[in-house]
Amino acid sequence: MPTVTPPELPRFIVNASGKYKYVFTYKNRWDKEAKRSTRTKGDTSSVGKLIPVEGKPDCGEILFNEAFKKKYPQLRLLRVFRYKGGKLEFKPIDEDEVNVLRSGEIVRLHGGAA
Repeated sequence: MPTVTPPELPRFIVNASGKYKYVFTYKNRWDKEAKRSTRTKGDTSSVGKLIPVEGKPDCGEILFNEAFKKKYPQLRLLRVFRYKGGKLEFKPIDEDEVNVLRSGEIVRLHGGAA
């Protein structure tokens, strides 16, 4: 049984457009004039759609587009679930043939003025 290590993915943000939700990568830049972090349109790129998971209101499955799968080929063997708060969970598409090797738990914290 082959083992797949989940890739180290960039940060994601979900934007809703009507009844559909799309997943984007993003980068923050420091705005010297405003003295705060901002996200500009040129720094985001679409990676796929977020499909709601039945019975789990705070969870959705990310369906990645082909261009993003080319960058991270391990995603062809994995299903990726995104929970509220940005936590990602990786599960094999075919649980009988692929084993997922989980790395240490990653905690992402965001800070800023309230």
